[in-house]
Amino acid sequence: MHDESDAARWRPILDPVTVGALFADYPGFWCIGGGWALDLFVGVQSRPHEDVDVIVARSELALLRPAFPDSAFVAAHGKLTPWHEGEPYPEDAHDIWRQRRDGFFDLQLMVSEFTDTEWIFRRDGRIRGPLTEMITTTAKGLPIIAPEIQLLYKFSPTRRPRDEQDFAQTLPHLSAYRRAWLASNLVLLYGDHAWLSMLREPHE
Repeated sequence: MHDESDAARWRPILDPVTVGALFADYPGFWCIGGGWALDLFVGVQSRPHEDVDVIVARSELALLRPAFPDSAFVAAHGKLTPWHEGEPYPEDAHDIWRQRRDGFFDLQLMVSEFTDTEWIFRRDGRIRGPLTEMITTTAKGLPIIAPEIQLLYKFSPTRRPRDEQDFAQTLPHLSAYRRAWLASNLVLLYGDHAWLSMLREPHE
Protein backbone atom coordinates (compact mmCIF):
# COMPACT_ATOMS: atom_id res chain seq x y z
CA MET A 1 0.00 0.00 0.00
CA HIS A 2 1.15 3.56 -0.67
CA ASP A 3 1.21 5.88 2.33
CA GLU A 4 -1.08 8.85 2.93
CA SER A 5 1.49 11.38 1.72
CA ASP A 6 1.58 9.62 -1.66
CA ALA A 7 -2.21 9.68 -1.93
CA ALA A 8 -2.26 13.38 -1.06
CA ARG A 9 -0.10 14.09 -4.10
CA TRP A 10 -2.34 12.14 -6.49
CA ARG A 11 -4.10 14.40 -9.01
CA PRO A 12 -5.16 11.97 -11.73
CA ILE A 13 -6.07 12.78 -15.29
CA LEU A 14 -9.71 11.70 -15.57
CA ASP A 15 -10.40 12.29 -19.27
CA PRO A 16 -9.17 9.70 -21.80
CA VAL A 17 -9.21 12.28 -24.60
CA THR A 18 -6.68 14.34 -22.61
CA VAL A 19 -4.53 11.24 -22.25
CA GLY A 20 -4.80 10.59 -25.97
CA ALA A 21 -3.51 14.09 -26.72
CA LEU A 22 -0.68 13.59 -24.22
CA PHE A 23 0.45 10.41 -25.99
CA ALA A 24 -0.21 11.62 -29.55
CA ASP A 25 3.52 11.82 -30.35
CA TYR A 26 4.69 8.96 -28.13
CA PRO A 27 6.68 6.64 -30.43
CA GLY A 28 6.16 3.42 -28.50
CA PHE A 29 3.25 1.05 -27.93
CA TRP A 30 0.49 2.40 -25.73
CA CYS A 31 -3.22 1.92 -25.16
CA ILE A 32 -5.84 2.77 -22.55
CA GLY A 33 -6.70 0.02 -20.09
CA GLY A 34 -8.89 -0.46 -17.03
CA GLY A 35 -12.53 0.45 -16.69
CA TRP A 36 -12.19 3.36 -19.10
CA ALA A 37 -11.16 0.95 -21.87
CA LEU A 38 -14.41 -0.95 -21.45
CA ASP A 39 -16.54 2.19 -21.38
CA LEU A 40 -14.80 3.48 -24.50
CA PHE A 41 -15.43 0.16 -26.22
CA VAL A 42 -19.14 0.32 -25.37
CA GLY A 43 -19.35 4.04 -26.12
CA VAL A 44 -20.93 5.10 -22.82
CA GLN A 45 -19.39 6.04 -19.48
CA SER A 46 -21.10 3.67 -17.07
CA ARG A 47 -19.54 4.77 -13.78
CA PRO A 48 -17.02 7.23 -12.30
CA HIS A 49 -13.36 6.30 -12.80
CA GLU A 50 -10.52 7.10 -10.41
CA ASP A 51 -8.05 7.71 -13.23
CA VAL A 52 -7.12 6.69 -16.76
CA ASP A 53 -4.75 3.71 -16.91
CA VAL A 54 -2.26 3.59 -19.77
CA ILE A 55 -0.57 0.37 -20.84
CA VAL A 56 3.02 0.58 -22.07
CA ALA A 57 5.64 -2.02 -23.01
CA ARG A 58 8.43 -2.91 -20.59
CA SER A 59 10.87 -3.18 -23.49
CA GLU A 60 10.15 0.45 -24.50
CA LEU A 61 10.40 2.19 -21.13
CA ALA A 62 13.48 4.09 -22.31
CA LEU A 63 11.13 6.08 -24.56
CA LEU A 64 9.24 7.69 -21.66
CA ARG A 65 11.71 10.34 -20.59
CA PRO A 66 12.40 11.76 -24.07
CA ALA A 67 8.63 11.87 -24.71
CA PHE A 68 7.88 13.58 -21.37
CA PRO A 69 10.96 15.70 -20.59
CA ASP A 70 9.19 17.76 -17.92
CA SER A 71 8.14 14.67 -15.95
CA ALA A 72 9.70 12.35 -13.39
CA PHE A 73 8.71 8.72 -12.95
CA VAL A 74 8.52 6.46 -9.92
CA ALA A 75 8.11 2.72 -9.59
CA ALA A 76 4.89 1.85 -7.75
CA HIS A 77 5.23 -1.57 -6.15
CA GLY A 78 3.87 -1.38 -2.61
CA LYS A 79 5.79 1.84 -2.14
CA LEU A 80 6.87 4.62 -4.47
CA THR A 81 10.52 4.28 -5.46
CA PRO A 82 12.27 6.94 -7.54
CA TRP A 83 13.26 5.58 -10.93
CA HIS A 84 16.27 7.53 -12.13
CA GLU A 85 17.49 7.94 -15.67
CA GLY A 86 19.88 5.18 -16.68
CA GLU A 87 18.58 2.73 -14.07
CA PRO A 88 16.80 -0.46 -15.14
CA TYR A 89 13.15 -0.56 -14.15
CA PRO A 90 12.57 -3.03 -11.25
CA GLU A 91 11.50 -6.42 -12.59
CA ASP A 92 8.96 -6.87 -9.79
CA ALA A 93 7.24 -3.55 -10.52
CA HIS A 94 4.33 -3.33 -12.95
CA ASP A 95 3.13 0.22 -12.40
CA ILE A 96 4.73 3.60 -12.97
CA TRP A 97 3.44 6.92 -11.65
CA ARG A 98 4.21 10.07 -13.63
CA GLN A 99 5.19 13.08 -11.50
CA ARG A 100 4.72 16.62 -12.78
CA ARG A 101 7.06 19.53 -12.08
CA ASP A 102 4.75 20.72 -9.28
CA GLY A 103 5.30 17.43 -7.42
CA PHE A 104 1.87 15.95 -8.05
CA PHE A 105 1.29 12.55 -9.64
CA ASP A 106 -1.30 12.46 -12.41
CA LEU A 107 -0.95 9.27 -14.45
CA GLN A 108 -0.53 5.55 -13.82
CA LEU A 109 1.30 3.56 -16.48
CA MET A 110 0.77 -0.20 -16.45
CA VAL A 111 3.88 -2.06 -17.62
CA SER A 112 3.12 -5.05 -19.84
CA GLU A 113 5.30 -7.81 -21.23
CA PHE A 114 5.77 -8.36 -24.94
CA THR A 115 7.88 -10.36 -27.33
CA ASP A 116 8.61 -8.94 -30.78
CA THR A 117 5.26 -10.18 -32.03
CA GLU A 118 3.11 -11.15 -29.02
CA TRP A 119 1.59 -9.72 -25.86
CA ILE A 120 1.84 -11.91 -22.73
CA PHE A 121 -0.74 -12.14 -19.94
CA ARG A 122 1.23 -11.16 -16.82
CA ARG A 123 -0.56 -13.57 -14.49
CA ASP A 124 -0.03 -16.64 -16.66
CA GLY A 125 2.40 -16.80 -19.56
CA ARG A 126 0.37 -19.52 -21.28
CA ILE A 127 -2.07 -16.84 -22.34
CA ARG A 128 -0.68 -14.67 -25.13
CA GLY A 129 -1.52 -13.54 -28.63
CA PRO A 130 -0.54 -11.36 -31.57
CA LEU A 131 0.15 -7.73 -30.72
CA THR A 132 -2.30 -6.72 -33.43
CA GLU A 133 -5.11 -8.43 -31.49
CA MET A 134 -4.30 -6.79 -28.15
CA ILE A 135 -5.74 -3.40 -29.04
CA THR A 136 -8.74 -2.00 -30.85
CA THR A 137 -9.55 1.60 -31.76
CA THR A 138 -12.57 3.50 -30.50
CA ALA A 139 -14.82 5.88 -32.40
CA LYS A 140 -12.76 8.70 -30.86
CA GLY A 141 -9.60 7.27 -32.36
CA LEU A 142 -8.18 6.16 -29.02
CA PRO A 143 -6.36 2.82 -28.78
CA ILE A 144 -7.76 0.59 -26.03
CA ILE A 145 -6.91 -2.87 -24.79
CA ALA A 146 -9.22 -5.50 -26.30
CA PRO A 147 -12.23 -5.81 -23.98
CA GLU A 148 -11.93 -9.58 -23.51
CA ILE A 149 -8.33 -9.18 -22.33
CA GLN A 150 -9.26 -6.38 -19.95
CA LEU A 151 -12.10 -8.45 -18.50
CA LEU A 152 -9.70 -11.35 -17.93
CA TYR A 153 -7.48 -8.99 -15.94
CA LYS A 154 -10.48 -7.67 -14.04
CA PHE A 155 -11.50 -11.03 -12.61
CA SER A 156 -10.36 -11.58 -9.02
CA PRO A 157 -11.53 -13.99 -6.32
CA THR A 158 -12.91 -11.04 -4.34
CA ARG A 159 -15.32 -10.18 -7.20
CA ARG A 160 -15.39 -6.43 -6.71
CA PRO A 161 -18.76 -4.80 -7.48
CA ARG A 162 -17.24 -2.45 -10.06
CA ASP A 163 -15.79 -5.40 -11.98
CA GLU A 164 -19.15 -7.15 -12.02
CA GLN A 165 -20.70 -3.91 -13.28
CA ASP A 166 -18.06 -3.58 -16.00
CA PHE A 167 -18.67 -7.16 -17.13
CA ALA A 168 -22.46 -6.70 -17.26
CA GLN A 169 -22.06 -3.45 -19.22
CA THR A 170 -19.63 -4.92 -21.75
CA LEU A 171 -21.07 -8.41 -22.28
CA PRO A 172 -23.86 -7.46 -24.74
CA HIS A 173 -21.27 -5.79 -26.98
CA LEU A 174 -18.85 -8.72 -27.20
CA SER A 175 -18.71 -10.67 -30.44
CA ALA A 176 -18.94 -14.46 -30.43
CA TYR A 177 -15.15 -14.60 -30.89
CA ARG A 178 -14.45 -12.32 -27.93
CA ARG A 179 -16.89 -14.28 -25.73
CA ALA A 180 -15.32 -17.60 -26.69
CA TRP A 181 -11.79 -16.30 -26.07
CA LEU A 182 -12.68 -14.99 -22.61
CA ALA A 183 -14.59 -18.15 -21.67
CA SER A 184 -11.79 -20.51 -22.71
CA ASN A 185 -9.16 -18.55 -20.78
CA LEU A 186 -11.32 -18.26 -17.68
CA VAL A 187 -11.59 -22.06 -17.75
CA LEU A 188 -7.83 -22.35 -18.20
CA LEU A 189 -7.12 -20.10 -15.21
CA TYR A 190 -9.92 -20.88 -12.81
CA GLY A 191 -11.87 -23.94 -13.95
CA ASP A 192 -15.40 -23.02 -13.03
CA HIS A 193 -16.36 -19.35 -13.10
CA ALA A 194 -19.55 -17.41 -12.46
CA TRP A 195 -19.27 -15.54 -15.78
CA LEU A 196 -19.12 -18.67 -17.94
CA SER A 197 -22.85 -19.36 -18.17
CA MET A 198 -23.48 -15.78 -19.31
CA LEU A 199 -20.65 -15.89 -21.85
CA ARG A 200 -22.05 -19.10 -23.31
CA GLU A 201 -25.60 -17.82 -23.73
CA PRO A 202 -26.68 -17.40 -27.38
CA HIS A 203 -25.39 -14.13 -28.79
CA GLU A 204 -27.38 -12.25 -31.39
